[in-house]
Amino acid sequence: LSNNPGLVGTIPDEFGDLTALKWMHLSNTGITGTIPRQLEGLAALDSLDLSLTGLSGSIPKYFGDLRALEGISLSNTNINGTIPKELESLSSLEWLNLSNTALTGRIPKEFGNLSALEWLDLS
Repeated sequence: LSNNPGLVGTIPDEFGDLTALKWMHLSNTGITGTIPRQLEGLAALDSLDLSLTGLSGSIPKYFGDLRALEGISLSNTNINGTIPKELESLSSLEWLNLSNTALTGRIPKEFGNLSALEWLDLS
């Protein structure tokens, strides 16, 4: 669904029922709101790209429970708050892009435990 600026609204809570979903890319859309709690059930998800959207709110701590995640991009959003240390649990995480957001605070020292991480952008 990426690259559809006319696609508007929020991420439907029902997306949390897509338990076999491996790839969710909603980048460069008119999606707004926050990341719904219901996505915590996406245990098979390995790639999440919500960049270039109007999303706001904080990075959910439950992202640390999505152990299959290999990549996350929340760049160019209004995501704010701090980076949750719970992301340290993502032992398969290879890329993380949190550039051009409203995040504040320190980079969690727990990021040193992300041994699979190959690409990190916090600019």
